Amino acid sequence: MLTTYLKRPQTRERYRSGPAGPYLDGYLDWLEQRGYHPPRIRRLLRGVQQFSLWVQHGTPSAHALDTTALASFRQHLESQQRLRQPSGNYSHLFVGARLFVTFLASTPGAAPCLSSHPM
Repeated sequence: MLTTYLKRPQTRERYRSGPAGPYLDGYLDWLEQRGYHPPRIRRLLRGVQQFSLWVQHGTPSAHALDTTALASFRQHLESQQRLRQPSGNYSHLFVGARLFVTFLASTPGAAPCLSSHPM
C-alpha cells in the first residue's frame, strides 16, 4: 500500500523504519475506506512521518504514538507556527498525526507504538 503513495524505495524505507512504520499500510487503507483521495493521503502521510520522528527523537516526555504525544506534538507545532494554515485550518502535519492516533485507537491489536529510542 505504501508503494502507491511513495515512489522512491529510499523514502518508503525511511517511513517504514520509524515507530509508525508497521502501521502505515493499515492506516492508508483506513484513510481510503473513509474516502480520502490520493493527494490528501500523501499530505497526511507526511504528517504521520513528522509525528513519528518527533516522538522518536524530539521529546523526552513522549515515547508512544498516543494522545499524550499528540497533545505535545500539537504544542510543538504551535510553537513553530506550523499548527495552522493561513486559512486557520489545521495543517496536514497535525491532521495526519491526529488521524493516525485515531486509527491506532480504533484498530484492535494496534496498541500505541513504542519508540525504538525512548528518551
